[in-house]
Amino acid sequence: MTNNSSTRWQPIIALGLPALTMLFGLQTMRVLLPLIVYHYGVQPGVSTIGMGLYALGVFLAAFLAAAARRLLRPRFALLLTAGGVALLRLAEQFSPLARLDLFLATAGTVLFLFFLPVYLGHVRGQRERGAADYALGLLLGLALDTALHGLAGTLDLSWQPGLLTGIIVLVLALVQLALLARCARREPTPAVSDVGFLTGLPFLALGPLLFLQALIFQNVAQLTTLTGWPLPLALGAIVLGNALGLAAATLLVTRPEWNRWPLALLLGLG
Repeated sequence: MTNNSSTRWQPIIALGLPALTMLFGLQTMRVLLPLIVYHYGVQPGVSTIGMGLYALGVFLAAFLAAAARRLLRPRFALLLTAGGVALLRLAEQFSPLARLDLFLATAGTVLFLFFLPVYLGHVRGQRERGAADYALGLLLGLALDTALHGLAGTLDLSWQPGLLTGIIVLVLALVQLALLARCARREPTPAVSDVGFLTGLPFLALGPLLFLQALIFQNVAQLTTLTGWPLPLALGAIVLGNALGLAAATLLVTRPEWNRWPLALLLGLG
């Protein structure tokens, strides 16, 4: 019975945990930038260079992910990064102060950037398709973030105080934490398998790349303005594109015997 339960939960955890963490991470990063500009940037003595250095320092924190994973051990590093992202996002939803918001968004973004390589190292040592499920989970999280952002009227939930938005964030956080608990409890901790310095450099670009993806290519409000389409139509177009991209990515993973080049091209265009 235990093995059957673990098998049943495995695909849910494999996709749900990175997807929900991705959702929270993107929401947190979208909050961080305006807080740097409109709160930190208006403090006495802070220049545009200072704001840029602040943002750069946050994203360069990804350099420390491998060291943190070695120091904390893989299981605890996973619990700290994934759980921390969810808890900080939940705290940010109910924060009444801009200064506290800035602290929570900064810490949440750093933990999210840590989570990306930490979770990849976690799944690579456990499942044959661990890296593929990791990529699918991130794509699913990106699609969920866009859909939720559009359904909320393109105004982030962080800027919408109230009972309903609080309940939505709370429920999502509880689901993510439940998946994290199952992942940490049922799956064995793999040996530390950090890549070399040069091999790990692409992870420095992953955070800014995801942020730009959410800011430009997944920007429902921008598409509405540029095309003149009503918001529901613009949202539907982006959601459809994300669905096609997810379908193509799933085929790339589950049908290795197929010719991958046309699907890879379709996924890239989507």
